[in-house]
Amino acid sequence: MGETRTQAEQSDADLVRMCLAGDNSAYDELVRRHQRLLYNFCYRMLGSGEDASDVVQEAFVKAYRALPCFRLDAPFGPWVHRIAHNLCIDRHRARCRTGCLSIEEVSETGSEPADESASPPEIAEMDELGDTLRQAIAQLPPKYRAVVIMRHFEGLDIKEISATLRIPEGTVKASLHRARRMLREKLAHLEATL
Repeated sequence: MGETRTQAEQSDADLVRMCLAGDNSAYDELVRRHQRLLYNFCYRMLGSGEDASDVVQEAFVKAYRALPCFRLDAPFGPWVHRIAHNLCIDRHRARCRTGCLSIEEVSETGSEPADESASPPEIAEMDELGDTLRQAIAQLPPKYRAVVIMRHFEGLDIKEISATLRIPEGTVKASLHRARRMLREKLAHLEATL
């Protein structure tokens, strides 16, 4: 007697197959699985919750329309991540044509939850440090911002970043090196002005 698995137990590739066979609820499961990580990435890339939500929705719509072209031997997550990355770059370019996001707008975005065991002065210091780091990351060119976010916020390794962005591993390493150097310079400059 065959055992049927729920959609939550299916692999991404199985869900794509089910969706291609006409089961749209399978795509809902794919969205549920990848939406949060994709939103976090887009939010860090764009610095705006509204823009991030728009890009995530657009990425999933584009991915849905392109499903017939999806290689079933490739992982779905990096594929939809790449679509979102490209949309973030497009959104950033459009924003810069009409006026780039200011540091004030970036600093108004929410901060990560503070450690509940920390004292109020420690929480304030961590929030200030987090705001400073977010501002510095937001000022990086998009190609450097993407690798920093994927590596240090999403925990992806060099190979995973390479596969997601479809760039050589050496380019990922060089981009990370340059981005870290730029961040050190920005943070040192900020520290010198305090």
